[in-house]
Amino acid sequence: MLLIIGCGSLVRTDDAVGQAMAAALSERIASAEAIRCTQLTPELAEPISRADAVVFIDASAEGEPGTMRFSALAPENGGGAFTHHVTPASLLGAAADLYGHAPLARLIAVVGWSFNYGAALSPQMEAIFPALVDRAQAWIKSIFKNGA
Repeated sequence: MLLIIGCGSLVRTDDAVGQAMAAALSERIASAEAIRCTQLTPELAEPISRADAVVFIDASAEGEPGTMRFSALAPENGGGAFTHHVTPASLLGAAADLYGHAPLARLIAVVGWSFNYGAALSPQMEAIFPALVDRAQAWIKSIFKNGA
């Protein structure tokens, strides 16, 4: 099973793009399950440990708006999932430590235009959202050939 974790605030315009993309991708990819959350929490280690592969999707304020960065993730040990600062890498480490399995993992960072208060994506993000989902789906299929 491919797990897609979309993270971001639903009341901070483009910060919600991770959650929106997770929902859209889980509808397109039959073997995918989505978890949408405002922030990463230690409780995510358990579902991560059951996945064959995991993709984290989050917004970024660094870079050219409308671009995406794709990166590999490795488990990080040292208890980071049990503090106030939880990262994808610390969740992978917690999944391995607590449940004996850390799946293949990747991160998609989507650079936004606006992080102001608002319950919808910015007009710019909304306009390119379908193309971003297409690009993310193609990338996921190229990485996770058996799970997407």
